Order: sequence, then structure tokens, then C-alpha cells
Amino acid sequence: VRGINIEIGTSNPGAVGLAIPSAQYSTVEDVRVDATGAYAGMRGIVGTNVMVNLEVVGGRFGIVTSFHGGGPSIAGLTLRGQTEAGLLVDSGTVSVTGFDIEQPANGYAVKNPTPFTGCGQCNSVTLYDGIIRVNNANLPLIYNREQENLYLGNVYVSGPAMLVDNGAGPV
Repeated sequence: VRGINIEIGTSNPGAVGLAIPSAQYSTVEDVRVDATGAYAGMRGIVGTNVMVNLEVVGGRFGIVTSFHGGGPSIAGLTLRGQTEAGLLVDSGTVSVTGFDIEQPANGYAVKNPTPFTGCGQCNSVTLYDGIIRVNNANLPLIYNREQENLYLGNVYVSGPAMLVDNGAGPV
């Protein structure tokens, strides 16, 4: 999937702009989704290739990873205008390099919950070379309450805020 703009419309609360839980040699490049009023801009993630230059505006979630196994990567990601979380890692691992994520006013920039009971550290999130924009200094930017694997490198935060809710107290 390359070089497309998707506009979902404002009256589709269960809609997803692009559902692509795919495997080897699939690619998503230069895709913009207006998910205002929808569930998510993207659900699923490419398994072996890098997803490049993605932008999602609106939706409850920007991207819901929905990927089991592997270590998919996203290079160049913009998420803004979501209501619950910009990036929801609901299974597997994901690495994001070069990003601009706006925290929802009443949610998280990144939400990394444990999807499986008793799994213990099944999810892994790496955020490198990016910006997280603060919209609510009273909420943490990253939900990692189950203490899943989390790595941040060269991440700029636009204002004072609790960075991570890791379940053991604020970071």
C-alpha cells in the first residue's frame, strides 16, 4: 500500500482506515488517514518490512498494532487528534523511529498493555528520535503499567509531564 489518503468520515465509530495485519514482504508507505470519529486509523502492522511515512489524524486510536511475533518497525510517524491513545501496542513488539505523537487530552501518547493473562513481558516498544507533545500534564504520556519492555532514546517531550506510568509509581 503506497501513496494513498484515506478519509473515513465522521459517523463511523467502529471503522478502521487501513487494516493490514500482514506478513513477509508487505509494505505500507506514504499513507495518511483521517480517522476523525472512527475507531482507528490503522489496525495491524506489517510483519517484516518497515512501514514508512504514516500519518493518522483523529480516531480513538491512531495505530493499533495487532501483531503477534516478529519485530515490525515504523519510520516517520505522525499521530494527532486521537481521543484514547496515539499508538496502542496490543500484542508483539514495535519500534518507531522519527515520530511526532500528540498526547490525547484525556489519554496516552503510547499505550502498552499486556494482552495475554500471565504472559509477562510479551510486548516491547522502542521509541527513538521523536517528539511527544503534551496535552495534559496531569496524565502520563506512556502507559506501561504492566512493566512491559520499553526503550526511549532521543525522545523530546514538549512540556512538563509524567513520562511513564509503570505501575510502580511515576517516572
